[in-house]
Amino acid sequence: MQVRYADAWRKNDRFNQALPKILVRRADVLLDAYTDGEMDTATATKWLASNITDGAFPPPTSVLGGVEEYIDSLTDDDHGLHWPDLRQQQDAADATPEHGRTRGRLLKLIDAAGHAYTEQGAEDTMAAFAEVYMTLKEVGLRHWLFTADDPELEEGLGAEFHPYRHIAEGDLEAAGRKVAEPEGSR
Repeated sequence: MQVRYADAWRKNDRFNQALPKILVRRADVLLDAYTDGEMDTATATKWLASNITDGAFPPPTSVLGGVEEYIDSLTDDDHGLHWPDLRQQQDAADATPEHGRTRGRLLKLIDAAGHAYTEQGAEDTMAAFAEVYMTLKEVGLRHWLFTADDPELEEGLGAEFHPYRHIAEGDLEAAGRKVAEPEGSR
């Protein structure tokens, strides 16, 4: 599907051009709402999908960056100019064995989460969460479990998850971001 959207973007009138100021402002408003915890990930993703489908925004070059990183890239006027090079780099990365393994793990993760969502049993939900957690841990993406991909977000929708921010500690440190220690851990 990602290739289909990339091909459609290449045929778009905005291809290889700077994003119009109105679209950059639209992305900036979304980024603020998302990173302030005023909008959940499902709503942000639906909003992005409709803007990608109608040709307003280029599709992400990789989903591994996360929702927040993609929205942030759209706030850069020149993202439309950089997109062809970013897409080319991603296509080269897609051909590597490591990418294939990571993609396989994430597809397995999506299947497990989807199965748990359609089942009503708490055991299935707990088992699916354990599998989702372990898969995200393997690929260094545990911060995806948090609102706006940010374990440090302690306002809005992030407040409920903030006490559990320590579970993403290793992933964010590897990416150069520091996560505060959980309360009472000293």
